[in-house]
Amino acid sequence: SAHGTASVAITNQVPELNITLYEDLDSDGILDYLEQQIINASTNDNIETTDHVLPLDDFDGDGVSNADEIRLGTDPTNPNSVPPRLRFAVSEQTVAESATNISISVTVLLTPAASSTVSGLVSVQGGTATATNDYVFTNQTVVFTAGQTNKQITVTIIADQTNQVIEPQESIVLGLSQLSGQAVYGTNLTHVVWIND
Repeated sequence: SAHGTASVAITNQVPELNITLYEDLDSDGILDYLEQQIINASTNDNIETTDHVLPLDDFDGDGVSNADEIRLGTDPTNPNSVPPRLRFAVSEQTVAESATNISISVTVLLTPAASSTVSGLVSVQGGTATATNDYVFTNQTVVFTAGQTNKQITVTIIADQTNQVIEPQESIVLGLSQLSGQAVYGTNLTHVVWIND
């Protein structure tokens, strides 16, 4: 075979058997027939050959690369066809310390819903607050089963100590990583909890 390492020998005629060979002549990881769909989607651009269709480009401008859309089964030519995106609902929130411990909820979203299980790790990735002194949080995996779009995780803000000097504002930076399943990362991959004394 001129375009691959495997060869096929056809020794007999088989009625009603159709064989389709899929090639990736430009060796970019996207099969040519899929690249052709992007080429055919618009005549008002400079995308005319499979070499012009790049895996990391985003033809439909929906924020997901051509390669990720093809991998996840969405249409790279339709901005309304997007894979599930894992993200925090908001990028930050502010809480005031109190005389008692306070538990706050942080929302993690997967939208649109996936048809199979998707998970991601929520972990502390920085900040100025000190674990066990200012807050309690255990790094954890959030798991979305098919159809779920919303998960809550809890961060506990530790109570002010009596006779303590007022501290400057502190922060906890939570981040999303270790995505698993048929999804991509969305916006808001970090969530900052601001703690006011």
